[in-house]
Amino acid sequence: MIPEPTLTTVALRQTQGWLLMTQQMLVIHLIGMVPNWALAIVNLSLLWSLAIFLGKVRRPPTWLLFTLTLTVLLALIPIYLQQGIAVTLGIMIALSYCLKSLEVRSRRDILTLVLVGFFLITLSLIEQQSWLKLMSALALFILNATILLSLHRPMSAPHNLRMSLKLVLGSLPMAVILYLLLPRLEPLWQQPVGGRASTGLSAELALGEIALLTQSNEPAFSARFTRPPQDRDLYWRVWIQSHFDGQVWRAQPTLPRRSPNHEQGDSHHGYQLLGWPQTELRIPSLAGSHSRDASLGQISGDLWQRLYQSGSPQLTFRWQPGLAPTPAKAGLDYLQLPEHTNPRTLAWGQRLRSEGLAPRAVLQRLLIYFQQQPFVYTLRPPATGRHQVDDFLFTTQAGFCGHYASATVTLLRAAGIPARLISGYQGGRWLPDGRLMVRQLNAHAWVEFWVEGAGWLRSDPTQQVSPDRIEQLGQQRLFQALSWPTWLQNPALTDSMNALLDRLDYQWQRSVLEFDKQQQRQWLAELLAHSGSHHILLLTAAVLATLALIQLGLAGMLPRWRPPAWELLLWRQLRHLLTRRGLRVTANASMTSIIHDAAIRWPGAAADLGAFQRRFEQLRYNPNPAGVPRGRRLLWHRLLRIRRHLARAAADERR
Repeated sequence: MIPEPTLTTVALRQTQGWLLMTQQMLVIHLIGMVPNWALAIVNLSLLWSLAIFLGKVRRPPTWLLFTLTLTVLLALIPIYLQQGIAVTLGIMIALSYCLKSLEVRSRRDILTLVLVGFFLITLSLIEQQSWLKLMSALALFILNATILLSLHRPMSAPHNLRMSLKLVLGSLPMAVILYLLLPRLEPLWQQPVGGRASTGLSAELALGEIALLTQSNEPAFSARFTRPPQDRDLYWRVWIQSHFDGQVWRAQPTLPRRSPNHEQGDSHHGYQLLGWPQTELRIPSLAGSHSRDASLGQISGDLWQRLYQSGSPQLTFRWQPGLAPTPAKAGLDYLQLPEHTNPRTLAWGQRLRSEGLAPRAVLQRLLIYFQQQPFVYTLRPPATGRHQVDDFLFTTQAGFCGHYASATVTLLRAAGIPARLISGYQGGRWLPDGRLMVRQLNAHAWVEFWVEGAGWLRSDPTQQVSPDRIEQLGQQRLFQALSWPTWLQNPALTDSMNALLDRLDYQWQRSVLEFDKQQQRQWLAELLAHSGSHHILLLTAAVLATLALIQLGLAGMLPRWRPPAWELLLWRQLRHLLTRRGLRVTANASMTSIIHDAAIRWPGAAADLGAFQRRFEQLRYNPNPAGVPRGRRLLWHRLLRIRRHLARAAADERR
């Protein structure tokens, strides 16, 4: 058996360098799919591989690789128990992909990594399917194809990169046709992966989480309304956090139930949610919403949750603006407070309770306090200690929505008023087609408190300090997170960029992500309804012929068309001009004979004709690369002078 060649040639060493670069880019591409501890292992293994490639360290022994692999497998057991086999396999393949790079010795090892890389690129698109993610995957695919070509073609890396670009561009038309015509088999076309959060909102809310989320520009979902709602009604409720241990707010586990049928009167509005991740069980909804979707169930507090994965990209709700959540009796859970924490806030609430104030009056006292004291809204608040609410209310007086909502609920409960913290999204950006785009930067926390006879009422204490919170966050997510220079901190520029991103996301979601089986059938039905059989045959033949020509052109089997040189075009114009003016030119006449005959007939243009011929011959047969542009300009000027001479000669003849 012939032994496999090892990595000794310059070409294979260059291939390994490209492989390391592609692996690091793929790790960046996998952020969000792989947990942080796995990313740390992946980056350490790649740094180790780079040191091996540069000759700084030796390759790890077999026993060490076995130990690392076994440790990784053991670390994946908790993930398997919590999130299932699909997520665990994805993380395991990503870790194996980078650990394998520690023992690359031959072409076969590189080929294995390339094939696994193609699989990981595809796997990363299951959960995140934005157009930016697709562009990143396409770039990685081209790099991976370049490495694959370099294993079999002894060419330079730029040459292989150009070849892979040609192959990918040649395959795009066929990919588009398959996307449009391939039947959507639901178990294969849309396979959800459960158990992974993809929005940043969860059943637990610490004060620092929403501040990080509001600096993310990722789309959360979009909504289409039958009637445009008021901005004050756009509070999308996702979680109710009722239990507080002094540091973290938590939601109590509840079981969903089937939604009862509700009458759809004229006072109801309708809206559809689009783009909400299939991996999220909780569904954002407006207070007073009802749905007849069989895949949704209702839980306490008028919140909605998936009962099963339906695969439908749309969730339809009926909604009555201004309707409060269902007024179920507020229990003791909404009065719970941790012991031995926030003593100053508890004492303040007890004083208000002793005064016998109504719930609205107690809340108004706190809102006035927010207005009179120097409270500020910031995404980078000062640190707080064990007594978070006390530190915020009486010391730092700086925070974001989580601080204000947490302080409000704590004070209301201390005053004997049932209250709860709500986390979700507020507002959104209206698109030109009337759709509302809600992004992660719209994440928000507010308060609902109980009033006997009225039920749960909403209050947003953050607006007492920062009414334009959403607009500020739209600028801060670029200015603070990216540290842009001052000259770029222009609100008009930020708004135009945000509007452009929203339009791109909307078109991508509408044209690509929402192109499901139903829309595919509708599109094909409309296409066939307006076209006869002969039209369809002609269209099919034209598409196939175009694809064949593209493939032949990329393979170099078609003659390449090159535009004629500029001096040749000018000579053709001069010859046509002389022929039009009456000069007899034979088919095989040379330039010298044509110029000679023209100089005899038009003596005034003889000097320019001779200069044109000399300049043409220099550009055609003895060009100076540095002087070619100037020579072509002079040739053009000579042609204009000859044209004027001939025009004057024609005018003299008419006289």
